[in-house]
Amino acid sequence: KRHAEIRFIDHIRALQLDRSQRFEITCYLTWSPCPSCAKELAVFVQDHPHIRLRLFASRLYFHWRWKHQEGLRLLHTSGISVAVM
Repeated sequence: KRHAEIRFIDHIRALQLDRSQRFEITCYLTWSPCPSCAKELAVFVQDHPHIRLRLFASRLYFHWRWKHQEGLRLLHTSGISVAVM
């Protein structure tokens, strides 16, 4: 009952990746993150500067709604690239 992005963050945290190394993680999603998940992803990369995230989505989720656009902008300004496949 949790979005895939939040489960993804939990999984990455559980790996306890070595902070002395840099990691690039690519995540493939059916939909782009909702505004709430976008915020959680932005906080995650801020707390883990040794991890770089790239997201590929099949579709943009409610991209015509302002809050969803704001979530996509937040991802961008956080350094998380989002591309549509």
